Amino acid sequence: CCPKCLPSSRSKFFNKDFLGAGLLDLLVLPRASASGVFGRNFPYITWVLKKPFILPLVDPQKPTMVSTRVEAAIEYSATQVMSGVNIHSPTKPTIIQKAPANHQVAIQQQRRRANAIVSNMSSTIYQWLLRFSNYIMYWVFSKLFNHLYVQRSHVNMLLEAQKKGIPIIFLPSHKSHVDYILITFVLVNSGIKIPHIAAGDNLNIPIFSWLIKHLGGWFIRRRLDSGNGRDDLYRKCLHEYMEQLLKANQNIEFYIEGSRSRTGKPALPKAGLLSVLVETVKEGIVSDVLLVPVSITYDRIVERNFIRHELMGGNKRPENFLKGLKGVWSMLTKSIGCVRMDFAQPFSLQEYIHNVHISNHSQMDFIVPTNSLFSPNPVKTSPDRRLVTALSYHITYDFTCCAAVMSTNIVGFLLLTKYRTGVRLPDLISSYEWMVAKITSCGRAIGFSGSPADSVHHALSYLKHLVVYDKLPLINGIEPGMCEVVRPRLELPDVFELLHHTNQVSHVFIKDAIIACSLAVLCADESDIDEEVTLENTPIQVSQTELTEQALFMTQIFAREFVIAPPCVDISSALYEGIESLIRSEIVKNTQPEYLSYSRLGMKKIPKDSWDDDWDEEEEEEDIMLEVSQSREAEAYLMFLRSILGPYIEGYWNCGILLERCLELEKEKKENFPNEMMFLHQLQDVMTEKGTKGYLYHIESCSSDILRNSLRMFATMEVITTNTDGKLSVVDESKLSDIIDTLSICKM
Repeated sequence: CCPKCLPSSRSKFFNKDFLGAGLLDLLVLPRASASGVFGRNFPYITWVLKKPFILPLVDPQKPTMVSTRVEAAIEYSATQVMSGVNIHSPTKPTIIQKAPANHQVAIQQQRRRANAIVSNMSSTIYQWLLRFSNYIMYWVFSKLFNHLYVQRSHVNMLLEAQKKGIPIIFLPSHKSHVDYILITFVLVNSGIKIPHIAAGDNLNIPIFSWLIKHLGGWFIRRRLDSGNGRDDLYRKCLHEYMEQLLKANQNIEFYIEGSRSRTGKPALPKAGLLSVLVETVKEGIVSDVLLVPVSITYDRIVERNFIRHELMGGNKRPENFLKGLKGVWSMLTKSIGCVRMDFAQPFSLQEYIHNVHISNHSQMDFIVPTNSLFSPNPVKTSPDRRLVTALSYHITYDFTCCAAVMSTNIVGFLLLTKYRTGVRLPDLISSYEWMVAKITSCGRAIGFSGSPADSVHHALSYLKHLVVYDKLPLINGIEPGMCEVVRPRLELPDVFELLHHTNQVSHVFIKDAIIACSLAVLCADESDIDEEVTLENTPIQVSQTELTEQALFMTQIFAREFVIAPPCVDISSALYEGIESLIRSEIVKNTQPEYLSYSRLGMKKIPKDSWDDDWDEEEEEEDIMLEVSQSREAEAYLMFLRSILGPYIEGYWNCGILLERCLELEKEKKENFPNEMMFLHQLQDVMTEKGTKGYLYHIESCSSDILRNSLRMFATMEVITTNTDGKLSVVDESKLSDIIDTLSICKM
């Protein structure tokens, strides 16, 4: 838990006795389950039949329908219908052709619609189906995965949390449709009460929907509102349904990202369902709930085709029965390797709300990007809404930090950042060993064991379709395999899969990478001031204040890509961790070591003996200078760090260049500015053509996700806006030019 926001939860659910308990492979049954003749011959059947399940037997459909909230919503919707407003489908014309005969008829119509909404949400768990499915899943997962690891300490932690007798809300990262099944499987076989799982209505397809609903799933719309309308009846039914689950002390599971990650890193969180939890606790309807961020990491991407298709700009393909069967068969015919599930420490929502309101934490003013291109910024909304938004970002940061890093992630990361042109296996193994030490020193878990050589070979076996082997002349005394050069397959769309693996590791280095890019900008400015000052002759010194300010600007640019710190942490102090990391690595040097390098914004020198009564903080305003190392090792390490942000820098830069080009054409009255969709299609077409011709260093920058985020960044920075006809328009040419210049310096 966060020590700043949640000190009580951190001490309450942390037990040192849980540490060192090791990993639990849930695909290996306990020895006790194989007792007796039948147990030894049919261990899985014996385990499933004997295992006690804690089932959620409540069905909130009836109390939801008779609630005051839903009755009021029915009345309001009936009034809207009588006035001619089409509340059934906001995307269609707003005026309906024929209103009901009278108000009572309208109420009956809306009550039937409310009943259909709640009936579609409602789920009833069948114990026999759960036991049968548990047995089938043992067989399926044994085929699909080599191991399914969970930390014993995490299971013990959840069992302790369950004793509190309040609802537990599981908030997982989302990388695959398999996530739903995996979490239920782990909880069932760990003795945790099964949660009610909020699933998107895109999975409401024949047969599969029946299985989902009777195994704990309940369907919600992927978008609560569409077009210009607002479906209040649906929103109130959803709110009441969740509230009834909480009042009945039921566990709930939902995905705050909304949909599966296409890029391997978390998408911007959506705070809709989270706001229901906050409101329910604040109003005292339930005393408290425990929130548990969850991460799931795989050796191999489970559903790779949809990633390749959508990142190339393809439209999302709707789910259907045949597609579902094909997906199941496809998974059963390949091995995903190992999967690792990690649970963050449970924390009290009541404590979080209380501490935010009584303190002056920065999350109350935390600026976050919006999901819509031109919707109002959440900061301009109510304090409660800002609290919910900050909480959603805190959860996203938590499950990112608790995620284990797999060997395939590390090898993919190294190939795409440090060794794009290829690497000999001994060098790759050496770098892999360095990476493991770096990741563990940052407090992140490693999702594998074994020697570095074995781990690299294991990873390459799962990445074989994404790499190319080049033979070198044999050297006496060296194994033939060690004379091979491995290089990544830098072709579309294969490179998107490597980027997916890379993004699992990027978070470890993101602060260092932002500082490295900021250093490049400041060093370029120094060279412009005095052309004789270069890294080869005279050391370049940069102001720590200017470095911090430049890094803050870079953080704003890439706010849609990475959550570098929880909202309660001052962003400058988080960035200073990147400066400290480069100082420890001897990339930069503090020229005044007699002073501590950091106050709140890194702008003041603070003597190490600042407790001396003779020191006056107000008198110390001189800036601290940092000297950039001239060594080749330092230069290579800075290039490595910059390469982590390379695809994003190149994608954002190309977006800015195309905006400038469109602006020029508009001024010359040759072409009008396109709308958002047309612009993104044009941008991806231009970049794909550049990539195939070899004009892009990072061809993965063609990703539709990167390009969409780049355009939204320019909107968030108030560089562009939309006209009344939906066309884009540049409103700040100076800022557009500044951003392009900054990205141009950082671009490799």
